[in-house]
Amino acid sequence: MLTLLLVLQFVIVISLILAVLFQQSSSDGISGLAGGGHGIVSGKASANFITKTTFVLAFMFMINSLCLAKLTIMDLQKSGKIIESIKEEVNQDLVPISQ
Repeated sequence: MLTLLLVLQFVIVISLILAVLFQQSSSDGISGLAGGGHGIVSGKASANFITKTTFVLAFMFMINSLCLAKLTIMDLQKSGKIIESIKEEVNQDLVPISQ
């Protein structure tokens, strides 16, 4: 599950970067490569679509980050319990027998 969310996070990040680059109206972004405003992503409707897409991707990024954090905390807690049980077993084996 953690691996799937990490791959999803990578896809979201790349998509978010591209969406932000496509939003630029000047020659700084990818949309400026085709002559600035005359490319594929010109016009008000496409700008609104890209803006909404950016917000959705940012929301997905935040939710996925929170899910990854929660899963990581759960894994660490489970690992901590296992380590504590191993420590208890080792301590019980090392206790000298009283005479």
